[in-house]
Amino acid sequence: MAFNRLWHRSFRLSIPPRHLAPPGTRSRALSIQSKAPALERRARRRRIPWRYVAALLSLGTGAAVGTAARLWLTLRTEAPFPGTEEDDVALDALADQIEELHIVKHLRAGEDNSGKGPWVELDIKENMTETATDRDKTIRPFTRRVMGGIQGLGVQRAFWNSETRELFAVVWIGPRLSGWPTVAHGGAIVAMFQDAMSRMIAGPHMPIDNIPTPASLSVTYARPTFTFDLYILRSSFARPDLSKDAPAPEPAPAKSWLPSWKDLTKKPTSTVSEPTMEVNGTLESLDGEIKVRAKGVWPASAVPFQLFDQRRLQIFNIRDQEP
Repeated sequence: MAFNRLWHRSFRLSIPPRHLAPPGTRSRALSIQSKAPALERRARRRRIPWRYVAALLSLGTGAAVGTAARLWLTLRTEAPFPGTEEDDVALDALADQIEELHIVKHLRAGEDNSGKGPWVELDIKENMTETATDRDKTIRPFTRRVMGGIQGLGVQRAFWNSETRELFAVVWIGPRLSGWPTVAHGGAIVAMFQDAMSRMIAGPHMPIDNIPTPASLSVTYARPTFTFDLYILRSSFARPDLSKDAPAPEPAPAKSWLPSWKDLTKKPTSTVSEPTMEVNGTLESLDGEIKVRAKGVWPASAVPFQLFDQRRLQIFNIRDQEP
């Protein structure tokens, strides 16, 4: 017992009291404790809040969109007008670029010396053909004047195949035809299809001003069509459906237990469809990627009579109603 008391006493004496602690120990501990909040605040300051990151991203996105819009407006407002010297220089450069395309060289090589080969190039500067009667007649002034120039439809090269009755055209879409920055307007694409399909119906020896507007024109936009680029427009007649299927039997009345004069169920009315001429078209990139699909329908009564030869009535999608 005496030994334990002696040991506890020596142990308590070995621990120096607070007033006997080494100088500076307590002050150093207090200074560390006082500096801890400051260090924590400094660490927080070094971290960039997410709201600042979001603000920087928004600022960068707005600057990029503003720059694109400014360039788009510059191209629309400061572009050379159709018929000016600057526009003619730009059109000449575009024409040289089209002449170097492999597909244009290939189609021109398919012609013979008499111009009666499988593909015949069409002159679409002003008229469908260079004839004495149509030389002074302007064809489609909307597409050739309002939408003309390097900022519009620019230069086109069209080829007609008399055997398959197909139209192949290399078209240019300028930045003035954009509805959204760098994206072509849907109305401009529809005007291009209507112009090409009218040429299909008219053929290579007739002006297209004699062709009326289609009864219906459906367009499917598969992918965005960007402006300031060259595209390929294909157009062909739809093949006729020559199958002679028996008509479907008339459906039984919904309420057979009623007399005929009391059965007010709506019955389908038999309508005789007018003969039509259907033309299909696609707008593709130079790599063959389809951008737009279109289908135009013309009533047979609206098409000039001289277009209805016996061969076209048999091959293409024209249903002749016999009395």
